Amino acid sequence: VPDLATFEKEKYFGKLTPLTGRKLLEVWSGHPELYFVTDVKQDENTDLPEVMEKFVALAREMGQEKLLDRLIVQLYNAEDYDKINAIYPIKHWLFTTYQLPETPGAEIEAAEYSDRMNFGAFTVPVKWKKTAYFVNLAADNKLDMFVHVVDEPSEIRKYMKKGVYGFYTDYWS
Repeated sequence: VPDLATFEKEKYFGKLTPLTGRKLLEVWSGHPELYFVTDVKQDENTDLPEVMEKFVALAREMGQEKLLDRLIVQLYNAEDYDKINAIYPIKHWLFTTYQLPETPGAEIEAAEYSDRMNFGAFTVPVKWKKTAYFVNLAADNKLDMFVHVVDEPSEIRKYMKKGVYGFYTDYWS
């Protein structure tokens, strides 16, 4: 893990500048059209509620709490919903399925939960290759479906024709 100074000087893909939470809030405050989706890589050292607590505290410290109304929290499990809402009443949610338990029907439960909670969308990894199944599951639960990660315009067009609503991409614009 690099120190802060090294992190801020790095160029990813040779041109992308990484942002600290503080820098993200500074840039975001000047762009009312932007929404951001959280994508916290949870493991034994990091969890989403902890990250959200720190990010909300930073936004409040900087007087930028209103920006949080344009934050889309990517939820990994139903248990974190109440924890995060206790930190800040999030307006926009997106349930991601890639960390679901490998039990029969887990994705159906996630889609039904997303519908009940009025999330409006959920996301699945494109590598799962069951696009039609998930598009139908999303439609049955009145959800828009996003897939991740798709970097080629031709692939994006192909999935759009299949009914996929949105895409996560690493560097395509």
